[in-house]
Order: sequence, then structure tokens, then C-alpha cells
Amino acid sequence: MRVYQGCLNRGDTIWNMRSNKKFRISRLGRVNVQNFEDLEKINSGDIAALFGIECYSGDTLVDQVLKKENLHMVCFFK
Repeated sequence: MRVYQGCLNRGDTIWNMRSNKKFRISRLGRVNVQNFEDLEKINSGDIAALFGIECYSGDTLVDQVLKKENLHMVCFFK
């Protein structure tokens, strides 16, 4: 996954906007070839792996603050 805004910490709770399910981040890490590095935190712009989260490619994962807002998607292609 990629963090677009803010940061994500191990132990944080996030919501999947498509399924409206809540998840706690138990493991967060970075994969590089054959190595895996456990991380405590990822910041905006970072790409990392989440484990134990039920999601599909393209899902939007948000924190509690953004869950209460309506997210509007803009299509750039027609």
C-alpha cells in the first residue's frame, strides 16, 4: 500500500471504505527482493506491506477522521 497523506503506525485502526470494515494494523513492513523489514511507522509517500487486512487492489483505507468525511473521486480519463 502507499500512504498518500499523514502517517500509519503499527497498532493503528483503519477502515476499508469499500467494505466499511475496521482493521487494526498488527504488522507493517517493507519488502525488498528476499528481505523483509518490520516497521513501526510509515510516512506520506512510503510504500509498505500490511498483513491481516482484507482488501482488494484499489481499495481506499482511511483513519477515523477521514471515515466521517465524504471522499470524492475525480475521473481524469474518459
